[in-house]
Amino acid sequence: MKTLVAAFKGKTNSSKLFLDELTPDFKLYLDNDKEKSCLQLERAIKADEFGCIILLGQKPLLKDKISIELVARKGIDDCLKDEKNISQLAIENEREIRELQTNFDYVWLQKLLFGCNIDFVLSKKAGNSYCNHIYSFALSKLENVQAYPKIIFLHLPQMKNFFSFDKMVKGFSDILNIIKNM
Repeated sequence: MKTLVAAFKGKTNSSKLFLDELTPDFKLYLDNDKEKSCLQLERAIKADEFGCIILLGQKPLLKDKISIELVARKGIDDCLKDEKNISQLAIENEREIRELQTNFDYVWLQKLLFGCNIDFVLSKKAGNSYCNHIYSFALSKLENVQAYPKIIFLHLPQMKNFFSFDKMVKGFSDILNIIKNM
């Protein structure tokens, strides 16, 4: 299965450094700009047919594990920090905030991560800014595409919170090879 892996740019961004070490079919380094990153992803998707899209970002409080993001929220403003504010804003602006669920078989991914000795956590909080924005864009933009690729967002720890970066890269490289050979 043809695979695109994307990560945000940045000299010390763990998702960028992680992607540097991987060998997917296509690598995409996203600008740290919401609109530009969406355009970059859209162009890459239009240029080729991918069966799988893996988006990477970093999560500050995560320690030496991968966070599998199960949903993105569409309609969240960047300044929001908690559920109370999200609900209040939706009421005030009469905006619909909906959860977009991944179509990636995350149970299968959990088994692969477990088999590679990579710790993980399931999450329904892809963030309130860049990560959630690109994830919700990908899920909503592609939900009506005929050959709808599997899409997942994975958060990684910041570099200072990685205790086994090389082991995680090796294990995830093995998982990418399994996906590519499907």
